[in-house]
Amino acid sequence: MMKFSILTEHVEQRVSELLPPKMALIFDGCSSSSTYYLEAFASLLSNNICGFEIRLLIYSQLGDECYLDVYEHTDLFIYVLGKDIG
Repeated sequence: MMKFSILTEHVEQRVSELLPPKMALIFDGCSSSSTYYLEAFASLLSNNICGFEIRLLIYSQLGDECYLDVYEHTDLFIYVLGKDIG
């Protein structure tokens, strides 16, 4: 377990070095038949022709199709990130 903790700290440090000080989060959802998915993207300023880049952070199936409210979305986002963001 200690190895995973050290690896997690290393990855968090490296990602924080690569991320800009400001970015926007974009949330979206889609469905296929009766299966629902949540997507989250980071929009970052860039020097490319558009002036920004979009990176996919989450693409995951929602756990309970009966409850597609903000709490279900928030719980999934926290679960994927592995931390309490509130």
